Amino acid sequence: MGRWKHHLDQLNQPRKNIMPSAIDPTKPEAGSATTESVRDNFLAAKDEIDELQELLSGWTAFTPEFEFAVPGSSSFTYGIQIGRSKSIGTITIVQFHILLTARTLGTGSGELRLKNLPIPAGSAPPARILGGCYAAGFSGSWPTQCQINPGESHINFGKNTGGADTTIVQGSHTTNTSDLYGTIIYEN
Repeated sequence: MGRWKHHLDQLNQPRKNIMPSAIDPTKPEAGSATTESVRDNFLAAKDEIDELQELLSGWTAFTPEFEFAVPGSSSFTYGIQIGRSKSIGTITIVQFHILLTARTLGTGSGELRLKNLPIPAGSAPPARILGGCYAAGFSGSWPTQCQINPGESHINFGKNTGGADTTIVQGSHTTNTSDLYGTIIYEN
């Protein structure tokens, strides 16, 4: 967690500590505003707005798909497949939503994975940090956690069963109506 502490600390700070402002709240002075002081403050505000817009733009779309650890002859039919990712420095944010309308287990087996991530996790642990998901229409273990292991380009799912124990969600837990969406933040 040490490598992430700086990033988490930044997220938990008020805005002024995340992005210091160059706007001078004392300018322009009431009653004696100069063109130069107004222009300087306007330029500072414009630069900050441009920087914020840059941080909020630049999402990359991708098409998430389910797979089993051992794919075999399994197949999935999707009603919804939405994914997007964004990297800010060494941090990647991935958001996804998948809704199944049909699935065939075939000879596939093992853990359920979400593949096609455009940016793999970094190769050094800890490559995962924050991940959560909401699920409906699963049998057995319903995904409540998502994680990405070092160097991988797919997400694994788990369900906390109490304490430190986590049950790995298997492909066989999917149904023809499985609906899953979530967000994971990791180091690339």
